[in-house]
Amino acid sequence: MGLRWLRAEPGSGPVPETDSWLKFLAAAQHLHNGPELRWFSLLFWTGLFNGVLAFSGLMIWPDNSGVHLLIFLMMFWLAPLILLIWTLVNAWWRKRSPWWRHWLASTDDAVIAAWCAEQSLKAQALFALSGLAWMWFMLLTRQVVFYWSTSLPAASARVDDFLALLTLGILNVPEPLAISASQAGSITGWETALLGYSGYWAFWLTQVVVLWVLVPVVVLALINHWLLRQRLQHWPRWNQALHLRFEQQRPAALHFEAVSAENPRTVDADDTDLDTWTLPSSQPVLAWHRPVGVDLPAGSVILGKGSLAQDEEAISKHTDQVEPVWVIAAQTVPTGDLADLITLSAGSHKEARLVLITTEKPESAQRRALRQSWQGFVRHQELPVSLNWLGQEANDDQ
Repeated sequence: MGLRWLRAEPGSGPVPETDSWLKFLAAAQHLHNGPELRWFSLLFWTGLFNGVLAFSGLMIWPDNSGVHLLIFLMMFWLAPLILLIWTLVNAWWRKRSPWWRHWLASTDDAVIAAWCAEQSLKAQALFALSGLAWMWFMLLTRQVVFYWSTSLPAASARVDDFLALLTLGILNVPEPLAISASQAGSITGWETALLGYSGYWAFWLTQVVVLWVLVPVVVLALINHWLLRQRLQHWPRWNQALHLRFEQQRPAALHFEAVSAENPRTVDADDTDLDTWTLPSSQPVLAWHRPVGVDLPAGSVILGKGSLAQDEEAISKHTDQVEPVWVIAAQTVPTGDLADLITLSAGSHKEARLVLITTEKPESAQRRALRQSWQGFVRHQELPVSLNWLGQEANDDQ
């Protein structure tokens, strides 16, 4: 998946001669895989041990051969469901990773969150499977009984309804005789009275865990894997360090296509002119190479003078405060770096505003050519922006 890039030292690894982001990620297989990442990728196998340990801890009374039905359900039904919901809420909605993510990377983003959720889902499935497998192994090798007890009379009266609810109308409802006979208060000679129900309860509990835990985990794991593949395609938007690493590994040649009136076949623009937009005096903007002929609002950020990393850092600080508005001279030749910076600035705002400055008269051929050039650039790069001309009154004031 490219996780090795997160731990790779600067200058290490191959230099992929491609501009493809996915091929860059695939090149991570040639990097040195440290022991931390190797062990981290196998962490989910601890679910096997935890399942066996959890079931063994339930066999306390009587004579270390009994399993409390209600505690079993709390351990292998309620706890996995709560953990499952918590994992997916954090990974899918909040895009946050669990605490053990720090062993993998110092940063957190939507891709790492989805990958950690995938490991958690695997661990939860192994936990339930190993617990069930150990339960059946115990039944084959020793005497095991299932019982239930509670000191709350109201709860005791609702055990039948609770167990029936767990079936969801799909499984068979436990027999009232089996439920009453398994109450701890009614146990006298448990070796003979309850052993006949051991296989019955083991089979019913297995069905409940499969229905409530294993089937949802498998389905949600497939959805999470699809989501992870989708997020991988846009990983640079969330992980600035990886985005910078990608830019440093790209071939040295410029990778942009200037769209001009002399190359009309690459432009699919309509004849509708752009709307005008007036710069607010109190809102800072992002300016590319300080355009001539306009006074920028106080606090505006000038980009394109330093390195790409400096521009990215400046954009991250700026867009945390206000919605991104770009001011660019229409005669500027758009480049791939500019497209990346515009996409980065959109971020959580979903869309940026790109305001073009020109002295060409409306309806002139030169102005039409500039508009078509920028429209073609936006469409070719699939930029999340809205194009506007700078209001004429703003130009007249200069």
